[in-house]
Amino acid sequence: MGSEYEEEDFLTEAERKAKRKFLREEILDMHYDQELFTWFFESKEKGDIDDWTFDDLQLCVRQFKLLYRPGQSLEDIENQAKKEEESKNKSRQIVPSPKNQSAKDSEEKKSEIDYSIQPHTPKTNFSDSSNPQVEKLPTAMNENSKNSEEINQPENDPEFDADILVCQDEDPRHSEEKFYEISCRQLPETELSQYDNLEIDISFPELVQGGLFSPQYLVYTIKTSPFQWSVKRRYTDFIWLREVMLLEIPGNFIPPVQQKKIKENIDEEKTIKRQMILKRFIKTLIRNPLTRKSAHLLEFLKDENAKGFQNYRKQASKAKKIENINQFVSLDGKLKCSTSQRKMEIQKLNEYIMSSEALKKRIKKQGMSVMEDLNRLSESLNGYAELLKQFASIQEILPYNLGNKDLYLHLHQAISNWSKHEQEKISDINEYFMMHFKFMYKELDALKELLKETEQNEMNFMKNANRKAKDIENIRALYGNSITQCLSEGERVILDSAWLSNIHFWEMARHQADNTIQYHLIWGFLMAKLLETRHEKIPERPNIPQGKKNT
Repeated sequence: MGSEYEEEDFLTEAERKAKRKFLREEILDMHYDQELFTWFFESKEKGDIDDWTFDDLQLCVRQFKLLYRPGQSLEDIENQAKKEEESKNKSRQIVPSPKNQSAKDSEEKKSEIDYSIQPHTPKTNFSDSSNPQVEKLPTAMNENSKNSEEINQPENDPEFDADILVCQDEDPRHSEEKFYEISCRQLPETELSQYDNLEIDISFPELVQGGLFSPQYLVYTIKTSPFQWSVKRRYTDFIWLREVMLLEIPGNFIPPVQQKKIKENIDEEKTIKRQMILKRFIKTLIRNPLTRKSAHLLEFLKDENAKGFQNYRKQASKAKKIENINQFVSLDGKLKCSTSQRKMEIQKLNEYIMSSEALKKRIKKQGMSVMEDLNRLSESLNGYAELLKQFASIQEILPYNLGNKDLYLHLHQAISNWSKHEQEKISDINEYFMMHFKFMYKELDALKELLKETEQNEMNFMKNANRKAKDIENIRALYGNSITQCLSEGERVILDSAWLSNIHFWEMARHQADNTIQYHLIWGFLMAKLLETRHEKIPERPNIPQGKKNT
């Protein structure tokens, strides 16, 4: 009887651990707020975690993710509920009674209004995850805000009013984007923008000795075809280029460059990784028609005079952040400003980025484990090959046993080649997986910058919406444009990444197919040598099967 209870306790504890592990991976590792999920979980009134089936727990997590985004806290929800209630109370105070309505009728209407403050609890049916009901978000606009002269806001448009940027249970699959356009600057054409098929090559860096007060540093040679430009740039020049392009072309995705660490020691492996990342950085810039027009990019790739380039760097670094929406840039001189918050789409993009980051960390960790295993296998095979070589050497003790010596020498060579083959696999995993995912991980960081900027513009807009700020239309347009840009740039970058990843792994598959042929040749060569040794150096044994006489 006691053993049955012990077994039941063991199973219960094992199930409890599995559920907690699931919640850690789906909530904490995905950067959702623990306190917010606990509040949501307890609102189901289903008891503690032992009372939940695994299926119900998975359903609960899915519903939670539909309603809340990573990084959102319980305090945010409570503050939002307070704002909604304040907005409701304010609207009740300012709504006038119709002229033909009697005071008695007015009092009767008031009695019908529910003035009780309700907690902001999501209206979710736990048994049905297919149609979650999300409460409507509050309107947070100033109806008295006036249009600026520069921003061309449509007039008398029934789709456009002061209460824009409000999400009302929007579903991006069933609703079209609503937006208005404003004028902005166009960047002039450059030598780079006139070519679609530019080719960039970045050399392995060379070490340059520093001066009296400066240490040695690495220099990359960058060649641009078809112009035959060739310039030398330091790693800090790449960092500078990204920073000034963020100011020059605001609201657009600028690919990542990792910040240089102080007193960083660069070994050969890190140098190769950095070279590949810098190549992808420049190639991503020239692939985008807008960033290809950048004056900074042109100067970076063209100016061969080191002193002249440094002077340009110094002047360009004085640029300030653009605050006026009309000074932004686009290809056609127009910017789209969304008239709805599109929170569901923003949340989905944010969820994708956070989930991808968490998984890519695990992919990196697992990749390191595979590389370590392959390295151990390679070293073990190499050690095994050395033992075979020693075994071959002792065959000389008996003069009639030289054929056996050749056998083990050929086997030693085959196992050594096998060891090298496993080492090549390590290099392939490093190049095709580790470096690839590292750059993708950094791309997600750059996309998060756009999400953060959108969030900051939202906060600025909400703060000024009811204050009749002089530049409210500019603030409104900055927010509306950041929504559109964040989503469109996110879609462009993710689809570009999908296409490039497909090509990248196709190349990897072809490379592995070639490696497999080389692996077959190792054993084919061994078979030929063993056959040759058997018939030329080992006397024929009449009572033993002859084996195959050819390959």
